[in-house]
Amino acid sequence: MTLSRLKATVKRRRRGTVAMIAIAAMIPLTTMFAANINTGQMIEQRRVAQDAADALAKTHGAWTARSLNVLSMNRVTSMQLLSVAAGSEALEGTLQEIEFHALLVAAQITIHAASHCWRNPVDTVTWTPVCAGWHALVGVPALKAVLGTSFVADAVPGLKELEDFDPQDLSEEEQEALEEAGLDDLDSLGIPTGILSGKPQGVWDVRKAYDPMHGVETAKKALEAIIGMDKAIIEEFPQVMAKISASYLKVHEVDDFHFNDPCNGDGLKTCSKRSTRNGMALPLEEVPPLLNLKKLDPSNGLNLNNLKDTTLERGRYCAAFYTGTSGAGPLNILNTTFKQRGFPNNKGPLTVSGSGQQRSLKKHINRTTNVGRILHDFKRFYRADNFLSHLPRHYTTPGLDKFEQWSNLRGVQQVRTNNSFTRRFDIKMASICSGVTLDSFLPDFLPKIADLPDWVPFKYMINVSVVAPLPPLYKLKDVPTVQVPPWVQPDQMPDPFHILALTQAKKGTRLAGQVFTDTVESHYGYGQVGVYNPDDASLYSQNWQYRLMPATRMDDPRDIARDLRSQARSSFGDLVRSLSGVSDSTWRRVHAH
Repeated sequence: MTLSRLKATVKRRRRGTVAMIAIAAMIPLTTMFAANINTGQMIEQRRVAQDAADALAKTHGAWTARSLNVLSMNRVTSMQLLSVAAGSEALEGTLQEIEFHALLVAAQITIHAASHCWRNPVDTVTWTPVCAGWHALVGVPALKAVLGTSFVADAVPGLKELEDFDPQDLSEEEQEALEEAGLDDLDSLGIPTGILSGKPQGVWDVRKAYDPMHGVETAKKALEAIIGMDKAIIEEFPQVMAKISASYLKVHEVDDFHFNDPCNGDGLKTCSKRSTRNGMALPLEEVPPLLNLKKLDPSNGLNLNNLKDTTLERGRYCAAFYTGTSGAGPLNILNTTFKQRGFPNNKGPLTVSGSGQQRSLKKHINRTTNVGRILHDFKRFYRADNFLSHLPRHYTTPGLDKFEQWSNLRGVQQVRTNNSFTRRFDIKMASICSGVTLDSFLPDFLPKIADLPDWVPFKYMINVSVVAPLPPLYKLKDVPTVQVPPWVQPDQMPDPFHILALTQAKKGTRLAGQVFTDTVESHYGYGQVGVYNPDDASLYSQNWQYRLMPATRMDDPRDIARDLRSQARSSFGDLVRSLSGVSDSTWRRVHAH
């Protein structure tokens, strides 16, 4: 009986043994499960930080490429506008030069008549009218050079309608009435109905037909707008990147971000490197004029390297006016935006104009407006020995003094190639290419010619440079002007074109956080993009792009640590301490490209 009871007791105690073993086994299983979840949370948070870093780097790269494309388009547009400004200002200045010398001719003829036509009171009746009439006749070409034929049309009511008159437009009854009156053939009556036909004959005609001042004003306003746009893009770019990137904080669930080497440019507006979220500056630097009077100051010295860079950049800038997109056939090599704007290969704003796009802009304006012919005829008539020197002698009047013509146009005045207009155009283009204007030579106490109102007499005749504002000329930072194809790729571009973004995300609450302690308080991510132009790394080709690339800026962790210590917010302090203490060999194993 006792044995049977013992067996029953033992049997009862075995019940629940498996449950106890299962409970004991759950402890390590739960720990492993919690560890997996904990690790998964950590990996997810690090992934979020890394995704955010890549997104911020790509955003900065996209806006950098977009801004460089806008600047490239604006450069080509400004070159077109400067071509219009040079042509319009040169034409207006030449017209003012003709008017000025016509006034001089009139003054000289008047003085000569006053000193010769009233010399003998006895001859007042017989000599004075002939002498005065002769002087007036000599002044007609100067008057024609100014007034032309349009003035006559405006002065004589109905002359334009008379020239356009065609009897065939009348009814049969009206035509019969004209025939009966003998008025059906106006030419037989000697009426000069063709007076308005043909090319412009004077300043008045050119202004009425082509209105060069409209071209001057249009180019000036458009250039001011482009200069303002470029200036705003360049000056405010780091701050704009800070504003755009700040919206990524909530989207990507990170707490802070930093762009390595922020505000790394000159002329930026309210941009600081210290404890900032500002972005990098656009990779540009301003090119000074070829002749910079301040740089020639002995106290400032003369930087030969800067002079070399300036010469090369301005040489390419000037050449682009003439050559546009350089290449052969379908192969576009340099300045590809001109091709996209419709310019033929090797043709720029100065070499494409007129019918068939064959003549240069200078020749086109000179020929179309007929200003070369007006200059030539004026110069030829008022040469040093014209027939004013051969006034008919009256029997009671001694020989007249030889008439020395000093009021004529200066220089050669050919119809097509070498005249005041073509020379003025070339001088203005030289001013544009060099960046040097006449105002830069004037003392500060004198008013600037470009700021004078247009009603000032002979303003455009005096100013041999352009009145239109010259846009600042920029070059790509650390990129040579002359490049040998193939063009550089992202990893071959210099550091100013490599954008490194860093992000920081605070450690979130985790499962079993009290059991599995972690010394890492924040997670960090970093990503880098490269900005490049596969067509031509310049500001003449509108094909700037960006691409994710290995973070080459992180190759030296101590340099990044020093930059972060001086530039980034305190939230990156853990990363600074980690990077400062890492060895090169260890970092190479972790930071593998």
